[in-house]
Order: sequence, then structure tokens, then C-alpha cells
Amino acid sequence: ACNTPVEPDGRGESTGYRSGTIDDGYTSNGERGNITITEVFWTGSVRNENGTLVHDGDDVFIELQNKHSRPVYLKGWLLKIESGHADEGLTVTSRRYRSEQTFVLPERVTRQPLYPNDYAIVAAKRTGAFPNADFVIEGFRIPKGPFEVTLRDLDERLIDHIGDDRKPPFAGSWDGVTSRSMERIQLIF
Repeated sequence: ACNTPVEPDGRGESTGYRSGTIDDGYTSNGERGNITITEVFWTGSVRNENGTLVHDGDDVFIELQNKHSRPVYLKGWLLKIESGHADEGLTVTSRRYRSEQTFVLPERVTRQPLYPNDYAIVAAKRTGAFPNADFVIEGFRIPKGPFEVTLRDLDERLIDHIGDDRKPPFAGSWDGVTSRSMERIQLIF
């Protein structure tokens, strides 16, 4: 098996180790758990306009953290958002009316890798709460009901997965005054 050439995947690329050098086009792949989804701001932002609170339900983001010991380029990685029911803006994919959309991470605004222990923000727009987001994806959205988020690397290997498309999010809300996110906590046991 060691002498067997690697076969290209559906995109014509071979699975292999990409370290993020000039030789591999500043692209990286990863191992499960190296990049984690640490926060999901699915409820939208709130701004004060002349004493009136204005809720922007489309101003959403996902925060990622590099827990690996090496810098990682996230360009071309896949974020898949799934909803357990037909959700406006996502593609309906089955008779059960499950909706999903896959977003490809563009090149990071700074063109830098995500360094060890650093965080990156994937946002829907620059005009909202995160004008300095690392990645901005037009059309990026997160359902208001049950959802799952899956992160895959360039070789489409599972890196991280959160949520449940059958149950409402257990954290985060918009209560008419404040908008809250869902943040992953570090459990020791």
C-alpha cells in the first residue's frame, strides 16, 4: 500500500498533507480537532439608532480556533450548515425537507494563516457587528431553528461538528433587547 500512488478525489486533487508553503499554494489540510468551532452567533446583531434598538437577524458569524501546533491556512475549507427543516435561504435536499448549504472559505483577508491558539471570524457581512472579520461570505446564513455546522478541510475530511438539526439551539437568543451567541466551553472530563 505504501507504493500505491494516491488517486485523485472528485475534484481531481489527491489527499495528502499540505503544510501551507509556496509549494502547495499556501493551502493546508488538517486533522480532526485541530481547528474547532468555538462560537456561533446565530441570533443576529442589535444596534442603537437614535434610541431605537434595531435587530439585524442576518448579521451572523462563526468563530474558529486553531488548536494545532502549526499555522493553518483555511482557504478552500468547507463550512456546511444544515437545518432539520426547510429553512429559507438554504437548499432543500430531501423529502424530509432537510435544508443545507455548503460555503467555501475564501482567502483570509490578511492572507495569513491562522496561527496556533488564534481565532478567526467567518461573517455574513462587513457592515454589521464584525467589520474586521477574517472571512466574509456573501449569502452566509445560519438558521434560526435547529441546525448543525460541519467544518471540513481541503480534502473534505471532517475537522469539527457541532449542533443538532432536530433540537433547538441550547444557547443564544434575541430577547428583544440583547442578542446572545452560543459558545463552546472547555470541559475537562
